Amino acid sequence: MNKTESKSGRLYMFDNLKALLIVLVVLVHFVSAVAKLYGSNRWASLFLVAACSFHMPLFVFISGYFSKNVQKARDGAGKILLMYGIGQVLLVVLRYFVKGEPITLAGLLRPQFSMWYLLALFIWRYFLKDLLRIRYIIWICLFLNVAAMGTDFQVYTLRILSFAIYFLLGFYTEEDVIRKMRRKGTRWIFWGVLAACGASIWWVIRSGLISAAKLRGMMLRTVTVNDIEAGPVSAYCGFFYVFLLAVLVSVSLLALVPNKKMWFSCIGRNSLTIYIGQALLYIVLYYKVFRWDVFSENVQLAWFAALILSLLCVLVCGSRPVADGFAFVVDKILKFLDRRNVFRYNTKK
Repeated sequence: MNKTESKSGRLYMFDNLKALLIVLVVLVHFVSAVAKLYGSNRWASLFLVAACSFHMPLFVFISGYFSKNVQKARDGAGKILLMYGIGQVLLVVLRYFVKGEPITLAGLLRPQFSMWYLLALFIWRYFLKDLLRIRYIIWICLFLNVAAMGTDFQVYTLRILSFAIYFLLGFYTEEDVIRKMRRKGTRWIFWGVLAACGASIWWVIRSGLISAAKLRGMMLRTVTVNDIEAGPVSAYCGFFYVFLLAVLVSVSLLALVPNKKMWFSCIGRNSLTIYIGQALLYIVLYYKVFRWDVFSENVQLAWFAALILSLLCVLVCGSRPVADGFAFVVDKILKFLDRRNVFRYNTKK
């Protein structure tokens, strides 16, 4: 048995890592909701930049790491597409009831809020077998990570193109590499790397090179080269800095996260259920709850509510009854579609 595997064959290191990441995803979304309504403060801005520097790139990396069986990845892509479809329908319907937005075909087809990740995951896994046939694909994706930001594509398209490099890095990373990173005596190196990355973020913002909001926008691909006043050369250098930051922080966390079953490991196993659930709750919070007078009159209370509701969302959506219930529904729909040859998927364990 290797160092990254439990007796049951479960890779608890990745469960623990995904638990950390999904908590950050929910916190980022809920804190961002308060910031959009009432303005951000220094600490919230620093948290959002620090979290956004790595949370989605590392999620994508882990997805690529567990896609080494390319045929299995393709066969299972239908499940991801179905989860994306469920999330899309629920979000469009919820927006109708909460915000009064009409239900349209365009709304159903355009990735809603955070559903872009499930669409991207479907594309990467389904077409992985084909992408690997392309010579120098890793270098092409590295180029797209930066170069795509000079285009006028939609945000979800930019993310699919620019985040593909993290998926391929995960795919090509061997277990032996992770084992060597986690050897005794190396932890202080990675703690130092994390400290250096944090210091670089603080210096970039403090020096006035770029605002915290725009730096976070570069990380989330909501800011493009045309939005950077310093010019295209500085902008492309900035996007390459963002890429290096994501890689260095991700590598450090891979080396430092404990590899044993923790009380929160189940949260990591149910991260996709939480991911869909938090998107639904965000719509309610942003358009209804956080606009209550009690929060507009006391913004500190709104920050506190964002923290508490984030944790509750993770615990409830990541609980076994909710996760098992969602998995049951997805499995039943998959079997129904499989009988009609809508797409190929093996529902047997």
